[in-house]
Amino acid sequence: MIARLPFGARGNARSDGADALAIGRGSEQPTGQDRTLFAAEYAPDISRGRIVSTLSELGLACTSLTSSEHADGAHTLIEIDGFVAADDPRLDGFRAQLGKALHRVLRLGSYAVPLPAAVFAAVNTSSRAAAPAEAIAAAKA
Repeated sequence: MIARLPFGARGNARSDGADALAIGRGSEQPTGQDRTLFAAEYAPDISRGRIVSTLSELGLACTSLTSSEHADGAHTLIEIDGFVAADDPRLDGFRAQLGKALHRVLRLGSYAVPLPAAVFAAVNTSSRAAAPAEAIAAAKA
């Protein structure tokens, strides 16, 4: 996974539209403003709340959790705030705490958080064309 689209504000779009993930091969580098996606499959006796609280206890902030439940358990897409490497020891902690009820967890990849509309407004309203880093810093201030 290399990006979440659109990467910037939607401009004058009439609706929120749909988001997409760009998939590609290559090495990932943390940007400092990242999200990491995981897919998990687990037994029906594990609740979504337990997934979120277990991640939180391990220092992993869940920003989105979408699941498809079925008789044998659930398939869940988990979005974590920040860059989480595949060999992050907290993932072993997650597996250990959920035990055999967690059938599998796969790291799908990470992406930089899309830029907010304020970044583009800062660029458009400045008297000179601000460099992207300056615009981002101005939007955060």
